[in-house]
Amino acid sequence: MSKRVNFLRKTFFLLMTASFVFNGCAPIVIVSVERPPKYNTSGIKRIAIMPFEGDNSYGVAQYSMETAISAIMATNYFTLVEPSVIRNNQENLENYVDATFLGQIKQVSARNEAKVGSSKKKDGTVVYYTDNYTHVVIDFSYSLIRARDGSIIGPINKSGKRTEFNRDKPAPIAEEVLKKEINKQFGVGTEMFGLVKRRSPIATEFVPYTVQEKRTFAKDKSGNETVKSQMQIAIGHVKTGNFKIALQAYLGIYEQYKSIAAAENAAILYEALGDIKAAAALMQQVVNSTGNPKAQQTLYRLNKDIQDMETVAAEYKGDQTLVKKVANIATEEIQMYLPSNAKLWIYNDSPNSERAVSVVSNITTDFIRKGFSVVDRESVELIIKEINIQMSGFVSDNDIVNMGHAAGANTIIRISETGTGATRRLNVKMLDIESGTIKFQSGTEDKWNM
Repeated sequence: MSKRVNFLRKTFFLLMTASFVFNGCAPIVIVSVERPPKYNTSGIKRIAIMPFEGDNSYGVAQYSMETAISAIMATNYFTLVEPSVIRNNQENLENYVDATFLGQIKQVSARNEAKVGSSKKKDGTVVYYTDNYTHVVIDFSYSLIRARDGSIIGPINKSGKRTEFNRDKPAPIAEEVLKKEINKQFGVGTEMFGLVKRRSPIATEFVPYTVQEKRTFAKDKSGNETVKSQMQIAIGHVKTGNFKIALQAYLGIYEQYKSIAAAENAAILYEALGDIKAAAALMQQVVNSTGNPKAQQTLYRLNKDIQDMETVAAEYKGDQTLVKKVANIATEEIQMYLPSNAKLWIYNDSPNSERAVSVVSNITTDFIRKGFSVVDRESVELIIKEINIQMSGFVSDNDIVNMGHAAGANTIIRISETGTGATRRLNVKMLDIESGTIKFQSGTEDKWNM
């Protein structure tokens, strides 16, 4: 490897790992920003990659499927399910996968071309040669199909052309040239720049990711020598890595002199210290008092970054299946209406639904962790047997209230699953045992989908 390549890699590594770098006299802080994927894949963790359909000339359909598997595995985000599971369980598909990955080869072609050329040596001798070219074209697409409702994420279209040649040798093998182009389209085996591998397209299309962005410190242009002097002191703290001291200095300059540059720099430091909401709050204050266009642009960017961060946290981090999400929503909504002395009985109206059972389990665990008293399920089952209520049939609210009294509960959370496929949602009803009245009833908004 050349000394120049080694130098470039070492330089890039230093830039990416340093908390800030220098651009002339102005330091540049590098901050990490979370981004949600281009396509909404919330709730999708288990994927089955099916064989690509369409033209399999030169084996491209098979190779495209294998390459898609490599690209998706490289994200370390999804769990892959064998395609045979899909073929054998069409009726209860969503019990096994969250989505299927389908690909379609639309066009594949290859052709050879020979071109004769010549060159002259130093002694004037003319040398003739033949360049044998292989030209390939491939167009394909892929999609994710949600198991829950059959909705399509995509299709995502890819189109590539590639030409390679050998001099005075047979033309490159078309199949190998096509494989290289497929690798490029999926981002598999891409080159390294410095020590950082470029992200594959699938890693940004389907998976949340983090980008490194530069923030350049502003200079005050008011002409006030006192402000200029204090800004130089503040930037000195930045250069020595004393971000908290520099932050307080910039905030002081803004408060005393209303320097928008100082506020901009303080916002940058809030970001670098991981408090992007404080950065946005500061810039909102600047916009409200000055209406400055640059401050408005900064505020817009900060609010967008906050929105992206919250989307990633809510939709993609941890166990964020639809069932888990709707259970969290139910817990939050119910808690707003609970009395301080609540003793809960959480009753499952859909005992044959795995999703409803999981929701009840999650809600029960959440309320116990929050310190609420929850009636033991086994104790309730004994009471049910004693009062001879057939739980497999229709159970009225009055029946539930009577059982709640017997179990010592004062609040009942009644859970059920309604609808199918795209219309399936969680139904939640909270009953006050003393009054026999409904204190909370879930609606039909999308947030209750599961």
